[in-house]
Amino acid sequence: KLCEGLKGSAVTSLDLGRNGIGAGGATALAAIFNKTMITNLNLANNQLCGVDHTGRGTYSAEGIIKLCEGLKGSAVTSLNLEYNNVGAKGATALATILNETKITNLDLRFNQLGPKGGVALADGLKGNSTLEELNLEGNNIRDKGASALAAILKETKITDLNLASNQLCRLDSQSRGTYTAEGITKLCEGLKGSAVTSLDLGRNGIGAGGATALAAIFNKTMITNLNLANNQLCGVDHTGRGTYSAEGIIKLCEGLKGS
Repeated sequence: KLCEGLKGSAVTSLDLGRNGIGAGGATALAAIFNKTMITNLNLANNQLCGVDHTGRGTYSAEGIIKLCEGLKGSAVTSLNLEYNNVGAKGATALATILNETKITNLDLRFNQLGPKGGVALADGLKGNSTLEELNLEGNNIRDKGASALAAILKETKITDLNLASNQLCRLDSQSRGTYTAEGITKLCEGLKGSAVTSLDLGRNGIGAGGATALAAIFNKTMITNLNLANNQLCGVDHTGRGTYSAEGIIKLCEGLKGS
């Protein structure tokens, strides 16, 4: 009934967050996008793929696929899909239609994209000329996803990039895993010459290796806003575990001079 009422209405901003609309609601919305004036759409925490934010439910990509079909050619410029567990299949569906939309702001926080989802999204962003803000916080795209994004950054107009809590160096929030600087190093290469001005790398355990890689490219980027919170830059995590070394912060400071 709501979707029917939205057709031909003056509504431009629609917030349906936390309503559990599911695949059925997503399908109903998709059918009317091109008959509305909606530019700002919030569908956060709606079980679009049948799974809630705690992981309960049975996954199906039907809802997100239908939603993506409806977004093609619509007026939507800002889309919030956080906490919908869209997964790699959902990321792939989004990737295939991004260049057919007007979306400038895409929020995919905490959607279980994983490395495959990160790679799929990066593929869909090649040559994209509209997206300016991309939030992928809490998706564990890891070094593989970061490398894929890095490879296409210069082809996009993305200015605001949030990659917080993504295990970019293969360490989880408890510092478990085997550290590798490959992902952060590739990301740094991709940032050189890109349009990115705001970068959030919080809670990725990038360590001294990541700090050194970042320091080397600051003067070749347009970054003005940088979040490196909780990254073991000096070898010690937020619980005090690890061995202290000032190498990372010293390198970072050197890189910041004149940036």
